[in-house]
Amino acid sequence: MALIVSIPAPQTIGTPGVYSSQVAKCALLLPDTAYATGGYTVTPGTFGFGQQLVAVNAYPQGMVPSAFIPVYDAAFGKLRFCQLPSTPTGNMIEVASGTNLSSAQITVEVWGY
Repeated sequence: MALIVSIPAPQTIGTPGVYSSQVAKCALLLPDTAYATGGYTVTPGTFGFGQQLVAVNAYPQGMVPSAFIPVYDAAFGKLRFCQLPSTPTGNMIEVASGTNLSSAQITVEVWGY
């Protein structure tokens, strides 16, 4: 088996760089004292984009020591927070509604246009 890499990538809608206006921005997430059921509602405008929010990727060093990982749910326009498992083989679970996350500060890379 082999990995095939194509540079530049085949042209598709929303491909960053020469094919579209998609860009990445850094953002600091500062959750509040009562996590909303199902996550926080986000739109492209939340991060300063005009059309579409594509992805939210956490910087690994930005999650420590909070142990929370933001997960963008594009289907519902939500930013959910999951908690790291206590063991290497455990499952991540979404934070319970009403949880105080105000001590967490998580740096993310946000893609959109």
